[in-house]
Amino acid sequence: MTHRPPAHLDRFGLDLYLPGEKRIANLVRLLDEGLADRFMLSHDASCHIDW
Repeated sequence: MTHRPPAHLDRFGLDLYLPGEKRIANLVRLLDEGLADRFMLSHDASCHIDW
């Protein structure tokens, strides 16, 4: 049996390092490669820090 580790894309909403358009384009490319059954998406970015 072949082990296929999960794939994660994180920090949706934090565009400082990677704009949302590019992040979504990366997601679409990976889904097109057949990785949909392994994905977990997250949006746990801290979009405002007041310190």
